Amino acid sequence: MKKKNFCSFYVSEYHLLTILLPYINEKMSDSKNIEVILEDDMIEYVKKYLKRNEIYNISKILKLGWKKNKEDIIELKENTDIVVICGHETFVESVNKSINNSENVKEIINCYNIETMTNLNEIVKEHNFILRTNGLCEVKKSSHNEQKRKTIQTQI
Repeated sequence: MKKKNFCSFYVSEYHLLTILLPYINEKMSDSKNIEVILEDDMIEYVKKYLKRNEIYNISKILKLGWKKNKEDIIELKENTDIVVICGHETFVESVNKSINNSENVKEIINCYNIETMTNLNEIVKEHNFILRTNGLCEVKKSSHNEQKRKTIQTQI
C-alpha cells in the first residue's frame, strides 16, 4: 500500500492544533496508532487547547507525548499507522529522510511552520493532500492557483 502524504502549514502552535487535533481525534477513534515528532515541545499548548475544547479524547491525545524530539535518528514503533511531523522545513525534511523506509506507516502528515518557508508551492506538489482547518483537500483536484489561494486563506 502506498503511503499517503499530507502537508499542512501553520503560523502558531494553536493554529497547528486547530488543524491537527480534529484529524488526530478522528483517527484515534478508528484505532489508528499515531506518533508525533516535534521540533519544539508543545505539551503546554496542547493542555491549554484541550482545556478549552472538551470535545476531544483528552487522555489519548495527551498520551501522544507532544515533547520535543531529541533523537537524530527516528525509530518508530512497529505498529505505527500515522506519523505527524511538525517544525521548520529543514526539520520536517530531515525526519522524513529518517523514516522513509518504515513500511507499516500508512500516512505521513508534514506540518510546516510557515515563518521560514522557502517554496510553498513545491512542498504542496510533493504531497497528496493538504490538511487545513476545514479538513482535507486533495492536491490533484485543485488547480495550482486555487490551491495556493486556499492555502493562504488558512493562514489568515
